[in-house]
Order: sequence, then C-alpha cells, then structure tokens
Amino acid sequence: MLHGYRRSYRGIAAIVGSVVLIAIFIASATFIIITLERFGSLAKEMANHITERNDRQLVLYGVESTWSFNGTDTAIYIDNKMGRTVLLTAIAVVYSDGSYEIVSSYNKTVDIYVSTHYMEEQHRIALNLLQLPYPLPPATRTVVYIGSIKTPIAVSIALAISTTSIAIPSRQLEISMK
Repeated sequence: MLHGYRRSYRGIAAIVGSVVLIAIFIASATFIIITLERFGSLAKEMANHITERNDRQLVLYGVESTWSFNGTDTAIYIDNKMGRTVLLTAIAVVYSDGSYEIVSSYNKTVDIYVSTHYMEEQHRIALNLLQLPYPLPPATRTVVYIGSIKTPIAVSIALAISTTSIAIPSRQLEISMK
C-alpha cells in the first residue's frame, strides 16, 4: 500500500507545482502588461508636452506684434506668419500715468475696432468691432485700434493655439512725426 501512496503523492506534487508555475506566469504577465500600459501613457504625456512646447515656439517665432500711438489711437499691428490660425484672446495696455487697460472676453470696457488684410495685398478691409477671442488667419496683418488720449508705454497681447496660451510683448514702432 505504501507503494501506491507514493505514486499518488508524486502526481499531486506535479499538479500543485504546475498550478504554482501557472500562477507565477499569470502574475508576471499581469505585471508586464500593467508596466507597458504605464510606459505607454507616460510616452503619450511626454509627446503631448513636447507638442505643446513646439506650439509655443511656433507662436513665438511666427507671430510678431508692434504698436504705435498717434495722439488719439493706439494701433496694434499683429503679423501672423504661421501656417495656421491663432486666436487673439486678450490685450493689455499700460499707460504713462500708471493706469492700465486689459481687454478680454470677460472685460470689455470700450469699443475696439479691428481690420485684417493679407500681407501680399495692400487694399484695406473695413473696420469691424473686436470680439475676443478673435481669429488671426495665416499670412495676415491684423490692426487693432484702441482709442485713448493717454500715452501708452507698453502693450502686450495674449494668444492661444489649440490648448496652448502665450503672452507676447509688442514692440513700439519708431515713427518720426514731421
């Protein structure tokens, strides 16, 4: 009888060993799958971050803003040299007396006029009221007119492209008054 017992003991040990090996295999496979999923989501986040950074760089190098003041109006010239549309989301003007004006979709205090024309063509397009966010089409110059008798010392615009927002300071145009 002892002989039959040892044979069945070996058979049970083989089955238990197989079950343990299968459990280890399933646990290892689960660990590998979860790890690969996490690496995949991390890679996706990194790709999104790099894309956002590239979008910011494109806006910084593809959009130029200058401004001038003629005594009654501050004219802001925005040149979009990018291959896609950018949204003008806000304008900030700091005046020489220390006051400032911020124009956005939430804070619109005065009527501001805007005109857009293509860089290649010199004809003028009619003035329209500015409604923010305002699209700046590719290869265009948009001129925003803000009426004020105060002398501005700094002008800045805020732009958005897809999920990225960026503020760009405007350079003052040197205009000789003759």
